[in-house]
Amino acid sequence: MVEEWVDHTLDQAWKAEGKLEAAEKAHAEVDKKLKETTARLTKAERAQRNAEAALNNFEKQATESLEAQKKAENNLALTMVELKQLQKQLETKDAEKAKAEQAAYDAGMTKTTESLTAQLRDVVWAFCLEVWGQALTIVGVNTESELRAPDRLAATPSATPAKEKEKEQPASANVVDVETEEVAEVAQLKRKKKEKEQEKKGGKEGRKEKETST
Repeated sequence: MVEEWVDHTLDQAWKAEGKLEAAEKAHAEVDKKLKETTARLTKAERAQRNAEAALNNFEKQATESLEAQKKAENNLALTMVELKQLQKQLETKDAEKAKAEQAAYDAGMTKTTESLTAQLRDVVWAFCLEVWGQALTIVGVNTESELRAPDRLAATPSATPAKEKEKEQPASANVVDVETEEVAEVAQLKRKKKEKEQEKKGGKEGRKEKETST
């Protein structure tokens, strides 16, 4: 009876020891899994922190990029305004330059026209004086005649006093008036010369008739 009890006790002890070993083994497995889980959790937490830091960094970069874009847009708008102002200034300067060039051209044309008009007037007047002198020579006007007076020959349209109304008339009108007067005087001188020649001729014929009758 005692032996059975001892055997039974030993058997229970062995079973208990086996259970203890199994429990210790299971505890070791659980502890191992716990450590592995803790390591994975730590790694996951580290990865999460890195992800959060990366997200914060990305958000910061995105914010900075948006601010830089807004700043660039503002600078572009300001540049466009300045460009329009500069273009307007250039157009104004071009218009002023064109106006100044046109004014200079008009002034040059006016000066050239006045110079050419004065030269033409002098040339025409010199030609008229030459023709006048030749006409007086042809009709036999004495060199001491008043028609050849220095003040008459030297009088040019620019040196001759004129009324304000005559100053407003073109130079061509003055020249035409002078030529008309000179032609009329030359024609009158020619008529006088012709009358004198006819008188001389009539006198010669009368003397011939008297000589013939005697």
